[in-house]
Amino acid sequence: MRIAIATPHRRVAGGAESYLRVLMPRLASLGHELLFCWEHDGLGSNERALDEAFGVRGHSLTAMEPLGRIASFKPDVVYTHGLSDSALEGELARSYPTVLYAHNFFATCVSGTKRWKDHPGEPCSRVLSFRCLAAYLPHGCGGRNLLKAAVLYRQAARANRNLGRFRRVLVASRFMETEYGRHTATPVHVLPYPLTIEVPQSAPKAPPVGRAEILFLSRLTPLKGGVELVRAVHEAQRHGPFKLRLHVAGGGPDREAIELAARELGVDAVLHGWVTAENRERLLREAHLLAMPSTWPEPFGLSGVEAGAFGVPSIAYRFGGIPDWLEPGVNGELAEAGANGTSNLAAALNKVLADPGAYARYSQGARNAAARYGTEAHIERLLKHFEEVL
Repeated sequence: MRIAIATPHRRVAGGAESYLRVLMPRLASLGHELLFCWEHDGLGSNERALDEAFGVRGHSLTAMEPLGRIASFKPDVVYTHGLSDSALEGELARSYPTVLYAHNFFATCVSGTKRWKDHPGEPCSRVLSFRCLAAYLPHGCGGRNLLKAAVLYRQAARANRNLGRFRRVLVASRFMETEYGRHTATPVHVLPYPLTIEVPQSAPKAPPVGRAEILFLSRLTPLKGGVELVRAVHEAQRHGPFKLRLHVAGGGPDREAIELAARELGVDAVLHGWVTAENRERLLREAHLLAMPSTWPEPFGLSGVEAGAFGVPSIAYRFGGIPDWLEPGVNGELAEAGANGTSNLAAALNKVLADPGAYARYSQGARNAAARYGTEAHIERLLKHFEEVL
């Protein structure tokens, strides 16, 4: 096929581009012709563009006549990933058979988080409408600026109108399928992310002895629950059998708050900042447990699956798409959020680590779960979707 791929960034700026970094070379190796189209360049001095890294034809969507280059390519299908320019994305959908992979909630929610601050354990169930603006300030959907809320609503409404123009919408989890299914009559299908790393061939994960290494691998924002995790580690250590060390890999506005909480509570925490792919893999190999304490409904939570490839079980709140891959008692534990969320998370942490025999089962369960998310199976299903819309 001739496949035009449209995405916001030319470099790896988030989950969409991490996914495309895995997908594009494999599609090209299968003989498909690709045109990689991006809105924002934003390349650092030492970064390689995704199109250049894989020898794929590239095209800026902010250049003069952006649709002209795509027209000359004559795509059989356009595979888009949520452009910030909704008018351009809508024009693509009108001109070509177009499939959207929805990586987030921006076509279904003003703030994009599907979360009210005064209901921390319960996702917002509203369908996007102008009435959402009336709830934005009272429920603390995404800030205190009503003018910004109005701008975000206009953007979300435009993206929402495009949903009916796509031939198909693909999402990573059943939670996303339900959410998008409430917003469009276009067929919505679950196609989970593939692993973005090679599954290592290594010996079974040894249970912790003396000290357990907990890994928090995330962008550091309040929605990711880093401060809440520090408190949970503090509580777990008071009642559990091990000393605990928390490794925080990532950067963002919540870093200082996490550092302060760890210092005040006496939690042994190492903040690594942004890590390279090599250091990320090293942290996964050394970790005994991955924690995903997100206080919003994660669309999927791929880092938990990737940790499983190294035999590392996970704990997380029972939110969003995480229950699709995290099965309690098998590859980790789920905790209920809400008023007792921190205590529930601490209990889940100790449940996974307390018994060496149980830990061995969790570790093997994590490997088995990760094996279900192979790249080949994902691409086979993706191409089947393309064939069906054509």
